[in-house]
Amino acid sequence: MKFELVRRKMKHIRIRVTNGKQVVVSAPYRCAESVILAFVRDNVGFIQKRMDALEEQRARHYPKDYSDGNLFSFMGQRTLLCVQAASRSSSVFKNGVLTLYVPPDGCAKTQFARWINRQARAVFSQRLQLIAQKFSGADNLTLSVKRMLTRWGSINPARRRLSLSVHLIRCDVDLIDYVITHELCHIGCLNHSTAFYRALEAHYPDRRAMDKRLEAYGLVDY
Repeated sequence: MKFELVRRKMKHIRIRVTNGKQVVVSAPYRCAESVILAFVRDNVGFIQKRMDALEEQRARHYPKDYSDGNLFSFMGQRTLLCVQAASRSSSVFKNGVLTLYVPPDGCAKTQFARWINRQARAVFSQRLQLIAQKFSGADNLTLSVKRMLTRWGSINPARRRLSLSVHLIRCDVDLIDYVITHELCHIGCLNHSTAFYRALEAHYPDRRAMDKRLEAYGLVDY
């Protein structure tokens, strides 16, 4: 089993499986490699269980194997994927159906990821433009869409840059708005302080319920 080894100032070995299905093993500086390998072998069951859970979550929201007839989540709706052979690659989204035309040397998953990225940029830009009107100092922000798996969004007020995870496009529109609002509240409150949550709850009194809905979607890769 492949894993990334990170040496740290710590007493015990720890294993973490990221949302991108990477196994990261943290170990003390002086811990022998044989001990680390034995620890990993002893925890193969835990690692596999976590991998299976991530794959189950991924398959709930993304095409199972990117073949014709798969379903996926798009802006909170279950959407049908159709894959057809073609001489040139293209994509058409109509009436809740995404049709990918894939050439012989093409890859349906790659075309899907490109389509999702384009849609995310268009939708996020539109929602940001509407929501930014409610915030002082939120104008002229640069929007960046990234393949983030550790957080739904982040903001750098000093650089006027807002970053959103492309995977947010799977979620309902009100959850997209919630994440954008969450980040814009950081313009006045950089940390997750009492003042920050007071500002967020002024827009979303039910923010804990919104957080649970986001958690249910989960940050998983394509």
